[in-house]
Amino acid sequence: MSRLRKVVAVEEGLTPITLLLKREGYDVVDLEGERWKTADAIVVSGMDSNLMDIQETETRVNVVEAAGKTPEEVLKDIKSRAR
Repeated sequence: MSRLRKVVAVEEGLTPITLLLKREGYDVVDLEGERWKTADAIVVSGMDSNLMDIQETETRVNVVEAAGKTPEEVLKDIKSRAR
């Protein structure tokens, strides 16, 4: 069975992005615990580009840096990188 909703992990503090993704039908999870590992994409602020060693984790998940972008631009990045 395939998932109907895309899962996006969003770094804490990126509330406008979280709200937009939820309105667009995404299942938004935080980066605490293990749930982010099931995400189709990860959104980080860009302040710490190696948050939780994500860059060193072997994964096929797209990491989108939100620094300097509007929530709409982040959403566009997520959609354009979707598998």
